Amino acid sequence: MATKLSRREFQRNVGALTLAGTGVASAGTPAAETERLWLPPLFYNNDGSFLFFPAPPRTPEDFVYEAVGRFVGTQIGAVVCHMFGFGDAVPLFPTRVPEARGIDRDSFLHVSEWKQQTCIRGLLDQGIDPWQLSLERAHEAGLQYWIGMRFNDLHGPRFQWPSHFRVAHREYELGADCGSGVHGPESVYGETYVGLNFAIPQVRAHRLELVEDACTRYDADGFEWDLLREPGHYFSDIERGRPVLTAYLREARALLDRIGADRGRPLGFGIRVPATLKKCHEIGLELKTWIREGLVDYVSPGVHWDTATGMPYDEFVALAQGTACKILACTSEQVGPGYHRRPPAATLRAGAANAWRQGVDGIYMFNFHHHIGHNLKEAEVVFQELGDPKTLEHKDKLYTEVGCYDCLNKYPRSSDVFQAFVHQLPEALAEGKTKTVEVLVADDLDMARRRGMLQEIKLSLTVVGLTWEDVLELTWNGQPLPENPGLEIPMNRVGPGPIEYQGNYIMSYDLTHGDWIRQGVNRLEAVLKKRNPQVRIEMILHSLELSIEYRTLPTRV
Repeated sequence: MATKLSRREFQRNVGALTLAGTGVASAGTPAAETERLWLPPLFYNNDGSFLFFPAPPRTPEDFVYEAVGRFVGTQIGAVVCHMFGFGDAVPLFPTRVPEARGIDRDSFLHVSEWKQQTCIRGLLDQGIDPWQLSLERAHEAGLQYWIGMRFNDLHGPRFQWPSHFRVAHREYELGADCGSGVHGPESVYGETYVGLNFAIPQVRAHRLELVEDACTRYDADGFEWDLLREPGHYFSDIERGRPVLTAYLREARALLDRIGADRGRPLGFGIRVPATLKKCHEIGLELKTWIREGLVDYVSPGVHWDTATGMPYDEFVALAQGTACKILACTSEQVGPGYHRRPPAATLRAGAANAWRQGVDGIYMFNFHHHIGHNLKEAEVVFQELGDPKTLEHKDKLYTEVGCYDCLNKYPRSSDVFQAFVHQLPEALAEGKTKTVEVLVADDLDMARRRGMLQEIKLSLTVVGLTWEDVLELTWNGQPLPENPGLEIPMNRVGPGPIEYQGNYIMSYDLTHGDWIRQGVNRLEAVLKKRNPQVRIEMILHSLELSIEYRTLPTRV
C-alpha cells in the first residue's frame, strides 16, 4: 500500500500574519511571552537581478511589477527582496549609513553595472523609493515582504558595486586566507573574488548597522541572511569562528526583536544554508543551537547553482521538531539537470513533491529566472503549484540524478561546497563492481493507474564511452531492465571530445506498465560485466532521468 504524504499542517490564509506562543524568540525567552510570524508555504527570493536586464530608465511601475507584482494572485505568499548590491552590501535604497554607499563612477567596465546603478539612481534622484512602493504593493495584495541580504557575497567585477567602507578597509578582507579551502590563486575563485573577515568586530558591527538601517526604514515582515552566498567564506579559521557566528546571530535576533517590539508586531528572521547538515557543520554553522534557541524563524536548506530532486530534507525536519523553526526546502537555483540552463517545471515539481513528502513546512524558490528568460509558461505553472502537495498530484514530474555539467567541471568534488551534497552521478563504472543509484519518487502511481491518469513512465540513462563489445547489466528495484532500449545521441556535452564520436548514448526504457516504480526510494543497479579490452577510456554512467507524464483528464482504459 502506498504511504500517505506526510507533512505538517500549514495555513493557507496569507493574511493571517501572526501566531502567538509558538516558540522562543531568543535565548532564555519563554515561549508563552513571544509572538511569532506565520510563514506561508511558498517563498520566492527576488535576488534583484531584474535590474541587470532591461535598459534604464525604469519606471516605478515597472520596478514594482518585477519586484513583487508578478507574484500577486499566485501561490507565492512571501517575497524576499535582495535590497543590496552584489559583491559587497551597498544598500540599493536611501541609506543612513554613509560609508555603506556605493562609490560613484563616471564610467563602467561592464554593461550590467551601468544598468543596475543607473536604474537605481534614476529613481532615487527623483525622490522615488521603489522598494517602499514594492512593500506597499505586496502588503496590499496579502504578500509578506522580506528584506534579504547576502552574508558575504563574492560576485566579481561584472556585478560588484564597491562601497566606501570596503574600499577604505582592504585590511578587513579575507582574500586567500579564507577558511573555506576553495580560495586563493589556485582555487576556483582565484584572487578576484574576496569576502570580508567576520572575525573582525568592525565588520560585524558594520553589517549589523545595515540590518538595522533597512529594518527600521521599511515595515517589512522579516529579514533574511543568505549564508549560501558564500558558504564558509566568513573566517580564516572556521573552528574558531563557530562561536563567533553563533553570538552574532544572537545579536541579530535581539536587534530584530527590539525593532519588532518598537513597532508592535514581530519581525521574522530567516536564513539560507547548504542542503545537508554535514555541510552546514563543515562551514561553521551551529544549526542545532540556532534552532533550539529560537534564533531563526525559518531555515531554507538549498543547493548552490544546481538542481536536485532527492535532497534529504528530513534531517532538517527532525532537527526542528518541537521548535518554532520552520524548514523551507529550496531544491534548485536556476540551473536544471545536466546542461539545461533553467530547470523545467517537471523537475521543480519533482523536487518540491519529494520535499513535501519528507515533512517540510514550505518550498523556497531561488534564482528562478524563467520570466526574465524565454519560458514564461514554466514560471506561471510552478508559481501556482509548488506551495501545496495537493496541487502537485498527477502533474508531470522529471526526477533526476545528475550533476550540473558546469558545476562538476568548475568546482572540485572533494570540497563540494556549492552543491552541498555529493552527486551520485556521474561516475565511472569499474568492471565487475556494482554502482547503485537511489531515486526518490513522491508520486502515488497506484492511485494514478486506478484513476486512468497515467500516460507514460520513461527511464533515461546517459552513458559515456559505450561500445557494442561491452556487457552492461542493469536492474531496477531488483528487476532486469528490458532488453533493446531506445538509443539516441545526447545533444548536450556529457563527456570528453565531440559527442558524436565518443560512444555517448541515452538508453531509454518504457516502464509505464507493470510495478516498476515505487513511491519512496527506487534503486538502479549497474554492473559492467565486461569492458571492451581495446578501449582504454572509462565507461561513465553520466545521468539518470525518470519522467512521469499524466493525462490531462482521467480516462478509464
